[in-house]
Amino acid sequence: MNQAQIDCKKLLENVSIIRRSVPESAELAAVVKGDAYGHGITAVSTILGKCDDISMLVVASLDEAMKVYDAGVTKQILILGDPSRDEIERVLAGRSKEEQPALIDRLIFSMYCPKELEDFCGLAHRFDGHSFNVHIRLDFASGVRGVSRREYPQIRELLSDEKKVNICGIYAHVYSAYQNDPVKTRRDLEEYAAVFREIPEELRRRLKLHLLSSVSSFCYPEYTFDMVRIGALLYGMPVRPVEGKSFRTGMVMTITCLVLRCVELNENAVLDYEGNLPEGVRRVALISAGNWDIPQFFRSRRPRVSIRGKLFPIVGSPCMDNCCVDITGNDDVMPGDTVYILGDLPGVTFMEWVEATGFDYDDCQMLLAGINRLSKSLVFSEAADSTEGVVL
Repeated sequence: MNQAQIDCKKLLENVSIIRRSVPESAELAAVVKGDAYGHGITAVSTILGKCDDISMLVVASLDEAMKVYDAGVTKQILILGDPSRDEIERVLAGRSKEEQPALIDRLIFSMYCPKELEDFCGLAHRFDGHSFNVHIRLDFASGVRGVSRREYPQIRELLSDEKKVNICGIYAHVYSAYQNDPVKTRRDLEEYAAVFREIPEELRRRLKLHLLSSVSSFCYPEYTFDMVRIGALLYGMPVRPVEGKSFRTGMVMTITCLVLRCVELNENAVLDYEGNLPEGVRRVALISAGNWDIPQFFRSRRPRVSIRGKLFPIVGSPCMDNCCVDITGNDDVMPGDTVYILGDLPGVTFMEWVEATGFDYDDCQMLLAGINRLSKSLVFSEAADSTEGVVL
């Protein structure tokens, strides 16, 4: 009844658009953290795991990595978070000894500080000497989410150390790229790039270096290096324009529910717990989605839905499991009609909901937070609009 449809064809077309728009030498890493931005990590990872243009999947936690692995994805999985040694040991110990080597090979852990090297060495000893894959995460801005500028000389020494840890990459998440400050962004990118350029060639060959994510991948191609991480744009979410450039991909998700009842109201009617009945509302449709299905949508300044190609406002306070729509003067709306909450229709596109909720470009993915109660189904649409891509 209430469902989110994931358009597989649109998702893969977005990958193709992105692939054509970044330097050919760069690999694409698909970010599927946050339940694939609300789209369903298992289904999306399965689709992207079979896509030749995707080299790696990226998650936030070890728990998410295991969901991707258990979905049968054979590509490597980069974990951006910093799971503890105890958590890693517990998860691996829960798998058979026969499975452990393949699982360890599949995972790439992020190293946030030099002392974590000993943890990975200890884990290698614990699991029959099997070497763990590690990407060093840099954070010269604060040192909170990665290796600080002060700690980096220690890291440089570790790169040539022959220990039971496979240091196979270095990356940074450049936070200034989300602050609408291109001068600072370029300065920060150059600081990390200078570090990358100093790596000796014999070590450079075994390292995968990556700085760019989402729209910065298209605006600063000179800092591409070996791989780019693509998140929001995979799913057609809007991203902040940078230096006069914007980038558009197609919406992947459509959220629908149903009209349950259509009721003519009398002047004493009560629609919700607060006794609200806005002036002029005389006919309402009870729809099957409520706050627990799509919590962020109905908290917006002007929540509305599309029924039979027309926009209708939500009235009263939505309940957990349903809410009312003002259909006064529209006798054609009937029980069983499909209600479009999110889709490629006027008034209910992702960008219009972002504007209605007050989310910024940088946190607009939060619009899809908490929609786990919605069932998700995979669909295949017609080919995507080939005009999508870079707009100058």
